[in-house]
Amino acid sequence: MRRLIVFLPLIFALGLALRGVAGLAVPVVERHLAHEAAGVAAALGASWAAIEVEGRRLRVTGEAPDAASDDLLGRTLARALPMASVVRAATLEPAAGPRRAPMLVELFREGDTILVTGSFPGPAARADLLIALGAAFPEAQIADLSGIEAGGEPVAWGAAVSVSLAALGEVTNAFIRLEPARASISGIAVSEAERQRLQVGLGAMAGPSLELATALTVPRRPIVPFRIIIAADEDGRPLLQTCAARDGAEARRIEAAVAAAGGKASPGDCQAGVGAPALDWQAAAMAGLDAVAGLPGARMTLSGSLARLEADPVRAGGVGVSQDRFETALATLAARLPAGFALDASLSDGDGSTPPSIAEIGWMMIERDADGVRLAGTVATAEVAAALETMAAGIAGRDGVDVTRLAVAGGVGAPIPDPAIARSAVTALDAMTRVRLTGRAAIGPARVVLRATVLSGPDAVATQRLLADGLAPGVQLSTRLTVDLPAALAERPLPPAACAAALNREVALRPLTFAPGSTELDAAARRTVERLSAVLARCRGAVIEVGGHTDNQGRASMNRRLSRQRAEAVQGALSARADPRRVRLYARGYGEVAPVADNATAEGRALNRRIAFSALEPANAASDTVDGDPVSRIGRE
Repeated sequence: MRRLIVFLPLIFALGLALRGVAGLAVPVVERHLAHEAAGVAAALGASWAAIEVEGRRLRVTGEAPDAASDDLLGRTLARALPMASVVRAATLEPAAGPRRAPMLVELFREGDTILVTGSFPGPAARADLLIALGAAFPEAQIADLSGIEAGGEPVAWGAAVSVSLAALGEVTNAFIRLEPARASISGIAVSEAERQRLQVGLGAMAGPSLELATALTVPRRPIVPFRIIIAADEDGRPLLQTCAARDGAEARRIEAAVAAAGGKASPGDCQAGVGAPALDWQAAAMAGLDAVAGLPGARMTLSGSLARLEADPVRAGGVGVSQDRFETALATLAARLPAGFALDASLSDGDGSTPPSIAEIGWMMIERDADGVRLAGTVATAEVAAALETMAAGIAGRDGVDVTRLAVAGGVGAPIPDPAIARSAVTALDAMTRVRLTGRAAIGPARVVLRATVLSGPDAVATQRLLADGLAPGVQLSTRLTVDLPAALAERPLPPAACAAALNREVALRPLTFAPGSTELDAAARRTVERLSAVLARCRGAVIEVGGHTDNQGRASMNRRLSRQRAEAVQGALSARADPRRVRLYARGYGEVAPVADNATAEGRALNRRIAFSALEPANAASDTVDGDPVSRIGRE
């Protein structure tokens, strides 16, 4: 008992000492855990994380960029510090939406078809416009090829819709671009007064909140054939029967010259318009007027670049023109006729009919379809034929050109050499090869007629502009362009996920096949590769994995290597045709680990030997491994 009394104070003192040591050890443990946890977070790049240490308890807080980052940090801490208890209390950052381009909507009307393309800022704006179009133009065919991926909100949208409806209803071939708080309208007005009325009316509709830009043109009236006919009465006084001039001032000068020669001409007898050859039209008219004056019953016709002088010989009673007078007048006309005009003459009894115009006696044709470009027809000279055939082969060589030898007309009624026909042919050929269209162009010196199918409204506008800018002055242009909507839809860009799905549809219909145990694509796979390449041409910004799969016959390592080599073979075939600026291709071999059918049957094993496509995240595609497995890659980083 006495010993117990002696040892009790000692035991009590020892307990106090041990408690103090334990109290000193807790901060040491916490500091160690904090240091190790900070090292783990730094290694993972988890600067977002805040780690609180309380004894052996680690509490992770902060705003994680995504769930995967939060999960990775928590699992790594638990493995690295097994003596600690990890509590995950981090929040997730709100997902940032993709950056979207601002609104750009385009409308084009030709006849009873209204084409809508571009991108709206959401479905509501698109619905507003489409409903308004349907109500305003119930008989029109509205082709909607637009999307709803644009960013932002529509600005002054009510005014933009009102202006668009008015322009589509009143402007010929209206082309409208709608951007945030801005509308651009181009097209054709029938007259200068109508153009001014439209600009004022559309500006009032736009109001102060919508910026409006208009580019309305007023074409001169086409005159076909572009012709002057001056006849002389029995006393040799000239009479202006038909007259076309390039502008109002020229028309007044021709009328005044006829009146000054003692003839009959009143203001308005000569009409201004387009269709004259690129030559000195007024000088030719004056030379013809001088030739006819004093020749009773004579007739001078100026049509295109052909001048024709006709008269009846002297008959009984002295009515008509003598051979000497006719030849004198003809020589004077030939001397004064400007360069580029051809001269024809006739001193005989005639039926009074108007000589045919050049557009009726000389022509050629250019045709483009899926097989290439063909050129055929009749031209004035062998030199023109050779030049056009050479130009056709040079311009359309990339499409393949079958130049049927151009016939050279001869004899009576042969085409008159005119540089306008060569220029028109080259312009039409250039437009048909630069814009994706199929159709035919018929060409004469005074007229170009194009009937074709295009893939989009902008293609139609581009074709019109190429032709209008390249044709010689005075050449009449007639076009009928039809938008091929199924083909246009097939050409629309594909986002990455849709790109991979389209590729898989192709291989499901036409599998890529290899010889047994081989990595070489067989002949039957070439058509499938071409179809896959066509799909890749529509992909934008896609990172695509070409995955190879096998059945379970043979060793797993061998199957994995074979599947990777086959995927690389497909990748190589596609990369030779793909644009690396639009799509990147990666090859990966899965071997036998992902079957889609039962390997116990021959049919199932055949289905498991396949190529499959999937869209990769750019973060995975940036390295040489995907989920730890090596990949082969082709494409521009």
